[in-house]
Amino acid sequence: MTPAPVNVGTPQGSLISPLLFLLYVAPLHFGIPRGLMISYVVDFTLTVASLSYRGNIRMLQKLFDRLERKVSRLGVSFSVPKTELIHWRTPSQRHSPNCVSPIHIKGELFRPSNSVRWLGYWFTPTIDPAAHFSRRLALA
Repeated sequence: MTPAPVNVGTPQGSLISPLLFLLYVAPLHFGIPRGLMISYVVDFTLTVASLSYRGNIRMLQKLFDRLERKVSRLGVSFSVPKTELIHWRTPSQRHSPNCVSPIHIKGELFRPSNSVRWLGYWFTPTIDPAAHFSRRLALA
């Protein structure tokens, strides 16, 4: 038998690529105490809840450190400059001022935004759909 080179891999843009990536990073989703991580292909979001914004920041920083260790073992990394922070508010907090508590991740400081875009939808701290529709209509 003569050895022959074998070309393996998945081409960029293949329909199976997102599924294979999700299977590869599935371990990131397990073992997140008191938090929720949602991902769609390479977009990840972390959501936590506590009785204070500072508590949320501490939990997010701990979760990110934990995830950073996991992704390094997988041989992938997060694009930290693309990080965004938003503090959600409950209906009873709708008229309170926006929280300004920032988060430090890998030596960079991220201040809360008034809106963040995830998977094409614009979210605000009060989850008001008007922000999304006004931005979408401005593009039309």
